[in-house]
Amino acid sequence: MIYLKQITDKEDLFTLQKLAIEIFPHTYKSILSQEQIDYMMNMMYSSDILNNQFNSANQTFYLVLSQNVPVGYCAIEFESDKAALIIQKLYLLPRLQGQGLGKCIMNQIITIARELHPPVRIVRLYVNRYNQAKNFYLNYGFNIAEERDNPIGEDYFMNDYIMEYAL
Repeated sequence: MIYLKQITDKEDLFTLQKLAIEIFPHTYKSILSQEQIDYMMNMMYSSDILNNQFNSANQTFYLVLSQNVPVGYCAIEFESDKAALIIQKLYLLPRLQGQGLGKCIMNQIITIARELHPPVRIVRLYVNRYNQAKNFYLNYGFNIAEERDNPIGEDYFMNDYIMEYAL
């Protein structure tokens, strides 16, 4: 059984960071340069950045657990008007991808949106245009709403599809 456990302490946040060190570079190694991966790891997963996000009210972090063992992580936030839930992060260990676990995780995120925050009408996420995960999202029922090339510094960009799922 796979389930989401909300991160409520720094120890779990450290676990997320360790998972990111393993998962994020693997996910992007065929898409981005090593220099950009290193830059993004520091930009998104340094201890200071994660602590700031954790301590703000904007994002909620979850560990993905399988048989009580952390195997992935996700982060969500709600737009200020609560009309959309944004999936900021959703990653699973590479060895577990393609086994239907992503669908279980997404079902739980959709349940959070529907049951805990009924004003939410749309679930939105950003996925690199060359990331194979886009096919998972399309198969789940997400649609490509638009493309964006978001500058993130050091002349790097996040070349994403903005995908949406209507509730």
